[in-house]
Amino acid sequence: MLPLPRLPERLSCFIVAQLYRSLPPPADKSPEGRETRDVVAMAAVRRYGPANTAEALVAVQAVAAQAYAADCLAAAGEHYDDFRKATQCRAQSAVMMRQMATALKELRILQEERFAVEARQEAEERARQRQEALEAEATADEMTDTPAHPATDPVAAEPGTDQAPAQDARAVRAETPPPGLSHVMRHSVTQIDSETIARLAAQVVVPPRPHVAAL
Repeated sequence: MLPLPRLPERLSCFIVAQLYRSLPPPADKSPEGRETRDVVAMAAVRRYGPANTAEALVAVQAVAAQAYAADCLAAAGEHYDDFRKATQCRAQSAVMMRQMATALKELRILQEERFAVEARQEAEERARQRQEALEAEATADEMTDTPAHPATDPVAAEPGTDQAPAQDARAVRAETPPPGLSHVMRHSVTQIDSETIARLAAQVVVPPRPHVAAL
């Protein structure tokens, strides 16, 4: 038996056996005649290109119907002198031809559906591969365009960091009154600049300490 190319071996053997049982007996009753009939029928099934079990079964029906149509025509030729039998055989052949045409139409529908599914899956696979390629290219471009980060001093990176301590020290000295001022002057001197503070400090007269006589 010739296995179907696109089916598992077990399913292929079952369908081939069903095909052989469905065929009419050959004109040549010898083993060679039967083998020839089987080979021709199997070649016809494979020619229809079934890719799954459903398509293979429909192809078997079409081939068997065609074989019976041919057998009926041969019988009509054998009874050419009997009009009634010849007419019946030709009518039966026409019926089998219609069954074959119906089976082939159904097979064509099944194959078109399969072709559509395979085309959609192939398009989705191509789109997925193209998307992956674009993402990989974008990732490579990002890695190439990213500049190296130079090592910088965190203190020097901040503008004005080195001048801030000096400015704060000058502000503290300007706000701190000199010694010798009264509490009121200390409280109000915070509002005066450094020159005014120096002038006021010069005007303050420190009384002399009283002389204590020795006992």
